[in-house]
Amino acid sequence: MAEKTVFICIRIKSSEYDAFKEWCSNKGLKITQATKYFIQRSIDDNKLPFSKEELYLLRGYDSNGTDAARVSIGMLDPEEKEKFSKLCENNMVSVAGAIKLFFRKCVTNNAFPFED
Repeated sequence: MAEKTVFICIRIKSSEYDAFKEWCSNKGLKITQATKYFIQRSIDDNKLPFSKEELYLLRGYDSNGTDAARVSIGMLDPEEKEKFSKLCENNMVSVAGAIKLFFRKCVTNNAFPFED
């Protein structure tokens, strides 16, 4: 029996989407690969790689303007999506908000936002 693909869908400012897409391309990655890495690493570490201040500032973010892009991240494991949702909920941030902040931090710092 074929596995069912589960998606995470978000809206993000087109300019931020384009910048992240270019960042991924420069790293030899696709957006889905980078985002799945972020999600899996966050689950494995049991934390989001952001400060409380960054999460707080995210609450004022608006991506519902006319320049918003839709992004769909395909995930094969529904349990993984649920774990990530719970992790975000525990940090009082939406799944979409965490992914948007991940995009922004990768582009700004030219690196994944994890401490290694």
